[in-house]
Amino acid sequence: MKGREVRADLACIDEERLMNGEALCDVCVEAARLAGATVVRKAWANLGDGDGTPPGCTVAVLLNESHITLHTYAKEGLAAINVFTCGGHAEPDVALKHIRSALQAKLVMYDSQERFADLNDSGES
Repeated sequence: MKGREVRADLACIDEERLMNGEALCDVCVEAARLAGATVVRKAWANLGDGDGTPPGCTVAVLLNESHITLHTYAKEGLAAINVFTCGGHAEPDVALKHIRSALQAKLVMYDSQERFADLNDSGES
């Protein structure tokens, strides 16, 4: 296995919780730590300051193993999560479980996929 990606759509989340990009970034950093991943860099932005963008935020945590991203739609109580890790030691499901718990969210959609699983060491299928 070269990598694993999990994606989830979460719902029924408190609007205020989804507006705080800095706090959500901290949640994602802790999720990475719990998953056994190494944080390289982190960034977040609060959105919807009157420019027509729906209120919410976006978070990106770059990992030595790949990334965790989170995008929220605060008024609708929604969050979209993507956790991708390469190698065998980091556990993306652990990261997702922590984020879902921290947001006190209902899981709406979950998808897990092995990445590059059918490629041999030369990169050919």
